[in-house]
Amino acid sequence: MAVIHLCDGCKTTTDKKDLVPKGIMGNDYCSECLETIDAFLAERDELHDKVQKQWGKGIDALRKKYHSSLKFEGKLPDEYES
Repeated sequence: MAVIHLCDGCKTTTDKKDLVPKGIMGNDYCSECLETIDAFLAERDELHDKVQKQWGKGIDALRKKYHSSLKFEGKLPDEYES
């Protein structure tokens, strides 16, 4: 019995050897879809890096704002022992 493999991008049927797994879900893509998938993943990674930097700056500002209200050098809930 033949096994049918589908590209997760365009749903074209093909041999399993012609598909490339991408992403954390392990979706399989044909060569025609790879350029789009690679561009998406690269742009998503850039967005993640940008948001990560903004989050870090924002959380540092919040810590400074609220830490000064605590007595005796108390800790905020997300501070670790150093």
